[in-house]
Amino acid sequence: MYQTTSQNDLQNLLVQARTSPRLRKNLNLHQITDPVQRFFNALIPGTYVRPHRHNSPPKTETMIVLSGKMLVVLFDEQGNIKEKIELSPQGQRISIDLAPGVWHSVLAIEPCVVFECKQCPYTPITDKDFASWAPEENTTESIHYLEGLLQKT
Repeated sequence: MYQTTSQNDLQNLLVQARTSPRLRKNLNLHQITDPVQRFFNALIPGTYVRPHRHNSPPKTETMIVLSGKMLVVLFDEQGNIKEKIELSPQGQRISIDLAPGVWHSVLAIEPCVVFECKQCPYTPITDKDFASWAPEENTTESIHYLEGLLQKT
């Protein structure tokens, strides 16, 4: 068996992300029982991805930008920005492979589609260790936090 994904599928994913309350949308290629998560993630500017890490259980995470432009922000344990890495098919870097335990967030600079890959199983309770120093999604604080990150770019 196999699956294919077309450019039209990815364009439709961007349309769905634009109308999603979170301004992002996944297209999963994996099944819940697969040993590896593989999916496309469409992100629209303004989406807030709360800083997090994949620590327990430890998981590496690979992201490859297929279209658009995004910024990966890496943090230290206290929430200070350590580094910002721009990813774009037209830029110097198109991908990042993050080791387990690295605090990170992503910012959509332009509408973008990213291919992501990490170990399964996906369990919502343990998939991400959210940073206590960053606000939760869908709060006034998260809007201001995101604006602050964008101003620092």
